[in-house]
Amino acid sequence: PEFMRRHTVVFTDIDILYHVNNVKYVELIINSFPLEKLMENTVKSIEVNYLGESKYDEALVIWGEKESAGTELINVMREADDKEVCRARVEWA
Repeated sequence: PEFMRRHTVVFTDIDILYHVNNVKYVELIINSFPLEKLMENTVKSIEVNYLGESKYDEALVIWGEKESAGTELINVMREADDKEVCRARVEWA
């Protein structure tokens, strides 16, 4: 996998239980791609598996790799303990 982005969890990322909201993971994943890719392509589908929790001020590291033509696998890892908190498959149209 290739490094895509590092993100520190901010207040607007968390829900009432002080965990990162599931929609924020999707935003984080999409925002990890280069602007050029987002401007020239459309997300056809995204499948997300939530595997752990992230909380305020934790650092997350996003890694990605091509699975096949038009499909990429994304891993969101908690930097402090290298725990995978979210996994996604992004298919491009």
